[in-house]
Amino acid sequence: MHRCLFPILISSNDLFFFLFLSVSYLSSRKPAIAMSAPSTSAADITEGTEDDMALRFLNHCLSNAVQVHYLVTSSLQGGDWQTSTLLGAEAQAYMRALLAAYASSSTFRRRLVSGDSLHYLQCLTDEATRTDFVRVAAAPSFSFASS
Repeated sequence: MHRCLFPILISSNDLFFFLFLSVSYLSSRKPAIAMSAPSTSAADITEGTEDDMALRFLNHCLSNAVQVHYLVTSSLQGGDWQTSTLLGAEAQAYMRALLAAYASSSTFRRRLVSGDSLHYLQCLTDEATRTDFVRVAAAPSFSFASS
């Protein structure tokens, strides 16, 4: 059974949608970043879905300071920034794999709506600063950082 670890609030045309990402689900599979031609096999459909989930995560959860703030605050357990699910081993492994793949491929980077996605991903995965970044990003004023 896959459980959602954190809801992400995404605004689109004045409507709000909750995107539930399951780090345990995502990290149990290879990072979904292969760009393959359309196919009809079940494996290719699954890979395409994983590709879409990875790209959605980058484009909707990390594209600007507001979305990063929503991501970080919704990952907190009990409101304590030190218990963010983003700092867990599974989440870190998944995000590091995404960062490596997208940083090394211009084809992948062209699919991003903002270059900030990789910057924020780097901040969330950098071993020396990720804990401080989560603490800062959880602050209400962080969402105004790019305004």
